[in-house]
Amino acid sequence: MRVAFIITGDVRDCSVRKTLPSKVASCDVFCGSYSEHGEYLKEFGNTNVIINKLDITPPFGLGKNDMQQNMLQWLCLHQVIKKYKDQLSQYDVICKIRFDTILHDWGDYNSFIKSCNIKEKTIHNHSDLVFFGYSDVFLKAFTDFYDVVIPNTYIVRNVYSNENSWKSEIEFRNNLVKHQINNIRIQDQVKISIDRGNYKKVTWDGNRKLYSECGELLGKFTKC
Repeated sequence: MRVAFIITGDVRDCSVRKTLPSKVASCDVFCGSYSEHGEYLKEFGNTNVIINKLDITPPFGLGKNDMQQNMLQWLCLHQVIKKYKDQLSQYDVICKIRFDTILHDWGDYNSFIKSCNIKEKTIHNHSDLVFFGYSDVFLKAFTDFYDVVIPNTYIVRNVYSNENSWKSEIEFRNNLVKHQINNIRIQDQVKISIDRGNYKKVTWDGNRKLYSECGELLGKFTKC
């Protein structure tokens, strides 16, 4: 079984930064992250997408003032698929994780994926943080997520609040239903945690606006 790992998002100053390269050393890895982490991404190989934070492109049809911080993970995934779709389609399985994700009790993550009884027409997932499936199913579900699903499910609001913001995990599940793809939670198969380093998680922080009213880039980015 050939497995491709897509690793996305910010690279936090945390324990995973040191351990992740060895965890995926036996894997083919495709990365999507920000320009200040370019040197670190080379530890995973050369199939990387570097995103300049000053040149972030919103989902099709939306403006920068519509963007939320939880859309960035989908931007990173979108750019990786856009650049490497032909290569990714040659793998049996595609797994997406984040740079701050820990799969406990597994020396190498390739072994975990290969140990799973992966079902046809199914995405196996832990929320929208870790998810994997056969490559045709994965690409069917997520190729157009950023530029089609987000704009089609985003509601322009006169008054923005966290409660009525765009919800990533809900639309992740709704998208699978739309494509008639099953989903199986993997929490019973592996313990997963997130190491955010010095960043302290705050409720709804991912649903906050990405840009201030005056156009300043906000977000939970790691300082380099």
